[in-house]
Amino acid sequence: MGLMNTKRDVNYIVNRLNELAYTTRDADLSLLAQQASIELVRLNAEVTKHAPAEPVITDIKHLPEIPVTDEQGDGIPTLECEKATVFKVDYNDLDEFLSEVYGIQFEIVAEEELNNYSDKSITVESEQMDEYWQARFKEGRYDTRSLMNQACYDGLLEPGEYVIHIFW
Repeated sequence: MGLMNTKRDVNYIVNRLNELAYTTRDADLSLLAQQASIELVRLNAEVTKHAPAEPVITDIKHLPEIPVTDEQGDGIPTLECEKATVFKVDYNDLDEFLSEVYGIQFEIVAEEELNNYSDKSITVESEQMDEYWQARFKEGRYDTRSLMNQACYDGLLEPGEYVIHIFW
């Protein structure tokens, strides 16, 4: 169990280093992340070497039956959903874009009071900023949706669903 916990911890650290190296574009962090990835591969090999052999099912007759109905005799439930196209964007990239386009110091995390390791979904439509947000804009207060809608109206963004990934 000790090796499994160590492997999980190293995997977590490798993921965080990779994300940090990517967002900061830091070469030293990138090198550290690569070294940690190598260590993770070594740990995987070590865990595999000491792990008990997994049973292999060689005969299909030994597979468990998949029920066609639930206990009430109804069919197995299905999840009703539809596919959607979304635009994924890193919060730093959005901050830089809106700051440059509108000549402001925009920070979505502060404006929207967002948490680390979260996503913010915004539906962007081509419409001008309304009078309320225009007045707030002049005061230095910003609304992400209004700014993005204005950018779409100005032809700088496509309309659609934007998912902003927050990680620092």
